[in-house]
Amino acid sequence: MGYSYTLSFTTFQADDNVACLKAIREAEPEIGDYMEIVEGDIVFYPDDSTGKWRNAEDAVICVIKNHIIPGSTCTVYWQGEDDEMGGTLIGRDCIFDIVYEPMAVTETGNIPLHEAKAMLSQGSVTYRSSWNLQTHGPHVFFPIEEWRSDVANRDTLLGYQESVKHNLESLLHEIDLEGVNAIEVAGCTAPEVLNEADAEFFSVYTRQPGAAAQCECDFNTKAQALEFARALAARTGIPIHGNLCDHELQTDGVEADCEQQA
Repeated sequence: MGYSYTLSFTTFQADDNVACLKAIREAEPEIGDYMEIVEGDIVFYPDDSTGKWRNAEDAVICVIKNHIIPGSTCTVYWQGEDDEMGGTLIGRDCIFDIVYEPMAVTETGNIPLHEAKAMLSQGSVTYRSSWNLQTHGPHVFFPIEEWRSDVANRDTLLGYQESVKHNLESLLHEIDLEGVNAIEVAGCTAPEVLNEADAEFFSVYTRQPGAAAQCECDFNTKAQALEFARALAARTGIPIHGNLCDHELQTDGVEADCEQQA
């Protein structure tokens, strides 16, 4: 086969271990010869953890599926010399493929490779909130009372200004964008979404197909909401919609789809 292929099977029991092992060795002797029965379990003990088994496990999986004890499972893991990874979860008369998505290591944690590629293609995601306590008053999403409670409980050593900016920057990278296909910006007055002229505060929402918009953060001003939305959109190149879209969003490669909301 000529391809290094790390392969492993978790231990499993068959309705007839002897018959199952015999069938495995007939179907794929290069794997079956490294399997044996130990204290009632069938185990896989290869001489070398890396063999030339590429796709050889397919025949073995079919045998296990037909013999494994109902209500139990066996898991097959594989990794190729090109670092491609995968696996199969086996149950009686049923199997499920296991797919591993490549991850990229970033300063804020591991993210799926496709997100990292989008991030790099959009440029680095930089975000500095323009919110200022002296200019704008307490932040609408991070009440000063909560900060005082954190200080009293020694949960933070930061001042209120620094604490809010830290929380905003953390939130930007903590928001789960899996399945999100749009970011929305709207002027609001609790509990309704209104137009910009009547807005008491400004909110950034994420939206998934067929689901209600999810409010991620509220802001004191339109400018603060827009700068957060732009940075969030830049993470994966998501378009921005909303009743506050304007030319400010047509920058940094971020597409803005401006649709007036009634």
